[in-house]
Amino acid sequence: MLAVSVGRLRMGWLLRVNRVLGPDRKLATAARFVTALRSLGGGAASPAQVSKWETGAARVGHGTVRRYERLLGLPVNRLAAMAAILPDAGVTPTGGDPDRLPDLLDLGLSGDPVTGPGWDDLTALLQDRPDVLIHPRTSWERLTHRLLTEMVVADGLPWIQRNSALARLLRHPSGAAAAIAACASFAADPAHQVFVEPLAALHVTPHPDASRRVLAQLADPSSGRALCGAMLAIVRKLERGHLTPADVATLPRLLCEVAADPRMPDEVHHLLPVLAAGLPAGTDGPAAARLRRLAGADVVGPHVLGRGRTHPAGTTGVVVTRVVLGALARCDMAEVDPVLAVLVDEMLFAPDPVTRLDAGFLIAATPYRDPVAAAVTAEIPGAVHGDPPRAVALLTALGALGAGPDRGLLERLVLAPAVRPAVNEAAARALGLVSGSSSGRFWAVALRRHLDAWQVTGSATTLTTLRRLVQALGVAEERAGERGLLAALAGDSQVPVAIRASAAWWAAVDPAVRAGAAN
Repeated sequence: MLAVSVGRLRMGWLLRVNRVLGPDRKLATAARFVTALRSLGGGAASPAQVSKWETGAARVGHGTVRRYERLLGLPVNRLAAMAAILPDAGVTPTGGDPDRLPDLLDLGLSGDPVTGPGWDDLTALLQDRPDVLIHPRTSWERLTHRLLTEMVVADGLPWIQRNSALARLLRHPSGAAAAIAACASFAADPAHQVFVEPLAALHVTPHPDASRRVLAQLADPSSGRALCGAMLAIVRKLERGHLTPADVATLPRLLCEVAADPRMPDEVHHLLPVLAAGLPAGTDGPAAARLRRLAGADVVGPHVLGRGRTHPAGTTGVVVTRVVLGALARCDMAEVDPVLAVLVDEMLFAPDPVTRLDAGFLIAATPYRDPVAAAVTAEIPGAVHGDPPRAVALLTALGALGAGPDRGLLERLVLAPAVRPAVNEAAARALGLVSGSSSGRFWAVALRRHLDAWQVTGSATTLTTLRRLVQALGVAEERAGERGLLAALAGDSQVPVAIRASAAWWAAVDPAVRAGAAN
């Protein structure tokens, strides 16, 4: 019997969980669901066929996934967009009527709002036309730049749709070189506000320009964010064999230089063990040996990338179990869900940030989202002082889920002076990604608190916290007081240059970009 891919298993799990735990409990019965599916033109489906789709035994088509969304009352592309996270699931998006391509292309190149489904349809149609030529060449760059700008503002499903659209542009035979150049240009701009996406996205293409660009950032980063994105791209490029032997040979020396730089933020240093463990077997020499010592790669273990991991032993395994059981109890589920357990493990403890983010997105695309967020939140108070790295992992998970039942907890952790700076930073990041809003007074106090701390310590982590706060403020609903705070930051000579640039960028975001990125 042929092994079923992880992607197919997880896509099937998404379909099943949404059907069984959805608001219409009648559809939890396979026979009733099949009847409803046929009413949408689903073909000769049967309970046995549904079982095959939902266990990964049979590949499910894009059209069937979209019919699931319609029947279950889900937003358009809520499940179909997960194909970007699960490329081996075999769910290939289609843009529909090819005659729509010129209109969609005109829309993408205009200043008018473009929705997530609009980007999805446009790039899927371009994907179906590998020979299509768009003149002038700068049009590819404009499309890419527009996508990246919207990705700064977007979150959750709108972000996933734009991220998958960007991947299609980067893989397009005619547009890849221009799209790669646009990503590199965006990342090289000191004022850009995308944390990692422009360079991290380059992992999807084997084009030599992509490898050249990420290695150039590794050697001479334009910012800590760009460096982090380049390192994330390298993780995947090592895994997929995109780098030449000469490229691989230079990596240990470049990474040792990164490790020795005290100005680099925590998020960069945390990637060193992942990269050290991902070097191909036989990568030797003084630099490689020094990198492994600096990164502590010998204690990371063979599952550093989170692929096929079982539950870790010790404290982390206990935390995973508590979160899973807490979430299942909130769903009135007595049966253990093994896929949920693996995804919670990856979301919390996979060393690779992309694996953690993807696992959170998958959970967020199911009715487990809020129960898991509540169970994660319940773990945070005990970890803040007793195990700060675990607290950071839990707070990061809330951001990936886009849900947090207690926004007040996040605000208190942003302001708390007696916790590790990394905890402040993780709470600030989550604040910009979870639902709800904060008062103008909170924003003013939080910014003042961390500006004062940075002026005393000059800490790279505190500077990142300030950037996270500006980002959270920038994506918040545009109230007059918040716009005033951004303008004040941008014009204050006592504020770090990078934070002034960030505030100015957010204050100038095109309303059409905001409108499009919200959908």
